[in-house]
Amino acid sequence: NAYNMGRRLPDEVVHRIRLRIDANEEVADIAKAVKVFKKTIYKLRLNLDIWGELYAPPTVVLGRLRTLLLY
Repeated sequence: NAYNMGRRLPDEVVHRIRLRIDANEEVADIAKAVKVFKKTIYKLRLNLDIWGELYAPPTVVLGRLRTLLLY
């Protein structure tokens, strides 16, 4: 049951959602077929419009911040 899963859906579910979004299916129909909340479909579709992917790219900067500037 996909209702009580973690933060990221399994790749197979994401692929099925992507195919249905590309086919212009209604959000309610996608949510019912894939067994996720409509809110999840709306969020993934917004990410697709903004980033071109269903999940936004990571924005966390790795490593230590530079505390001293060269000048």
